[in-house]
Amino acid sequence: MRSDPHRGFGDARRPGMLGAATAYRNGAGRKPSRGAAAVPAVSLTLADGDYVGVARLVVAGLTAQLGLRFETVEKLQTAVEAVLLRVFRDSRHATMGIVSDARRLTVSIGPSASSALARRFPGQGGMALGALLDRLVDGVTVEREPIQSIALHIDLAGKPT
Repeated sequence: MRSDPHRGFGDARRPGMLGAATAYRNGAGRKPSRGAAAVPAVSLTLADGDYVGVARLVVAGLTAQLGLRFETVEKLQTAVEAVLLRVFRDSRHATMGIVSDARRLTVSIGPSASSALARRFPGQGGMALGALLDRLVDGVTVEREPIQSIALHIDLAGKPT
């Protein structure tokens, strides 16, 4: 019996992140685009804080498809990193979901209690997470489904590319 080291990875018939990516790349489940500002929905689960850099890379890759300015991408990456670091203070894993249409890009990160937005960063006079996020993204909300999470919003309409 021959062993295939790639079996189960990137196979559109099998569940998982790589299978979903291959299915999307091959056109399965693709909906007609409403314009250039649409990216595939992505969900990523991180095992611990050592993988925050992976989350930044995923954000950069998907926002590159939207043609956002470097400053906007950098601010969103900083916001994602700040939320993830807060989530990893209370949890051993974090789930990040990214979805976009022609009007808005949303990055949801959880599990996170809504009280996390009020917590201050360490140090004397540390800024609250919510205040920091308000400076970095166009909107911040708390979602309750499917898990309680903090959602970061970037408005795409009228953004210079």
